[in-house]
Amino acid sequence: MRQFINGNSAKQKGFTLVELIIVIVIIGILSAVAVIKMTSVTDSANKAANKAVLGMVKSAWSAAYAVTKATPNATTLVAQTGDPQCTGTASPISCPVAWLSGTGAAGNLSITIADFATPNTIGCTTPADCD
Repeated sequence: MRQFINGNSAKQKGFTLVELIIVIVIIGILSAVAVIKMTSVTDSANKAANKAVLGMVKSAWSAAYAVTKATPNATTLVAQTGDPQCTGTASPISCPVAWLSGTGAAGNLSITIADFATPNTIGCTTPADCD
């Protein structure tokens, strides 16, 4: 029963324990969803960066072919990429990237060239790195 103080009833101010627990649970659920979304976005961004490296090698093939009018070899492709950290004298070519699917860490993206005569055969050795 409420007590009367100075003729007014004393009212409780604030939230009940149940209301606070409900708010905390809702915040926890929203946080979990946000973390899952952020992980997915990060993986997509890393795969896009790897696709850019793959595209760089394909562009290097086109540029080398345009200059020499001959099928470029791995050494020519590596030189044409303009990235001093890309290496290789035969297939596969290796270029450093910030993320690999197997480890989730930085490493060297392995780019396989099945047929040096066509740029369509240039692809990632591990397809999950560039999907």
